[in-house]
Amino acid sequence: MIIKKLRINHYKKIKRLIIKNGFKIPSYKYWAELWGNKQKTSIGDGIIYKDQIVGYHSYFEKKLIYNNKVYKILVSSNWNVEKKFRNFSLILLNKYFDKNSDIYLTTTASKKVSEIWKTYNAIEINNKGCKKIFFSILNFYKFINILSVKKNSLIIKLFSPILSILLWIYANIKQVKFNIESLNFKLISTIDKEIDLFNHEYEKKNSNFPKEKRSDGEILRYLNVIKNKKKLFILKIYKKNKIIGYSVLAKEKIYGTRHFRMFLAELRIYKNNYYNLGEIFQFLSKFSKNKNCSILEFRNLNKKIIKIISKENYFLRRINHNPYLIKFSNNFNKRDVNIIKSNFETSYLDGDCLL
Repeated sequence: MIIKKLRINHYKKIKRLIIKNGFKIPSYKYWAELWGNKQKTSIGDGIIYKDQIVGYHSYFEKKLIYNNKVYKILVSSNWNVEKKFRNFSLILLNKYFDKNSDIYLTTTASKKVSEIWKTYNAIEINNKGCKKIFFSILNFYKFINILSVKKNSLIIKLFSPILSILLWIYANIKQVKFNIESLNFKLISTIDKEIDLFNHEYEKKNSNFPKEKRSDGEILRYLNVIKNKKKLFILKIYKKNKIIGYSVLAKEKIYGTRHFRMFLAELRIYKNNYYNLGEIFQFLSKFSKNKNCSILEFRNLNKKIIKIISKENYFLRRINHNPYLIKFSNNFNKRDVNIIKSNFETSYLDGDCLL
């Protein structure tokens, strides 16, 4: 048994391991996009036994902008080891943390993995935004149907017509409506030069608010990966013919149902336009409904947006486990760690882009 660096040409052997352990992996076309299709780039480490990969931990680079400095982020993408070789799992993680990086990041959905990371002094970031999921119900009857499937409840299914009417009445009584005529929205097919220039300006103006670098085409690579299993919509937001921000929406089928939901995958808007958030969210809800989605979820909002938005317009569900964990190198002092911990501008595009 040996530990070996892996490259994208190991895809078939990695795929065999992933499928054997009951997980899914995107097709090569999308998977390799994370590493820019570069054949010589190290994508991670593998445990090799009898010429087969029996353990695999991949990672890729991103960038953090904070106080006008760019820091290196090394993202833990996939950690998968055959059951009888699990005793060697930590070897892969140790090799990962030995890599040269300013920040190590994971967006793990596994609480067990989260606890392991915490033993390496990793901490949760943006707890307020990551543990609170605000959502709009766009079709109340379909939402009740989704709920009956998720809860496996025959009672909810039987009373779905009545429950959907009651829920609609409740939502409309408490809803605050906004005038959406002051802004203009433009749907585009891909990230263009105007968004790239906006990202440069946004990152420059908000440099004391830690965030991932999106300018210089950084965002496009992650969107190309997500296209694997989601339909993406990119909307530019204008006020008086001047771009003030953009949003990326991701549509997916809800597992076990015939219905769809939309995620707010990314929202960047200048801080002095935060008072327009109500009308922006209202437009995004209408847009998502027209795209045959039953729910629109607003995830990973920063704490300032959460403080401003009209909570009467949304339902809220909480999750106990924050998947966003980072480990700092010695390049950060205690003050910077505390600022990044609570203010990191997380988004749906962080981490491994839902591979």
